[in-house]
Amino acid sequence: MHSDSARRVRCWWLPSAAALLVWASFGSASPSAPDGARAIRVDDPWIRWLPAGVPAAGYLTLVNTGDRSLALIAAESADFGSVTIHRSVAREGIMRMEEVKEIAVGAHSRLDFGAQGYHLMLMNPLRPIESAKQIPITLRFRDGTSLTIPFEVRKPGPGA
Repeated sequence: MHSDSARRVRCWWLPSAAALLVWASFGSASPSAPDGARAIRVDDPWIRWLPAGVPAAGYLTLVNTGDRSLALIAAESADFGSVTIHRSVAREGIMRMEEVKEIAVGAHSRLDFGAQGYHLMLMNPLRPIESAKQIPITLRFRDGTSLTIPFEVRKPGPGA
């Protein structure tokens, strides 16, 4: 009888411990940080400053540290009436800009906007944009991830 009650005392905590482990595993996953947000990094975000009212361009490098491809599908900023994704391409010997609906960034890879011809077209500034300031731009990905990144405003210089 004594060994039976000892067994009950030793075993009563097993269901509680299992429930605690299940609860802790749910608590460790942050619903506000989807996998894509943890897998994507933005390096050197900047905006080429141009005189008042002229469309500006935003550049950055997207680094995907995750195990699956991610697709950038949109960008927006409260400082511009419109932000679209574009790519400069040569067609029939003429450089043209084409709007891009999405850009895939492969697993464990990087995409440099300037070198690849990609850029963010920043149209209709809603306030004066000054060099050396930061403008927040939100990047949206197909998996629902969004990142708001401060872009540094720079005056164009040699090689910029």
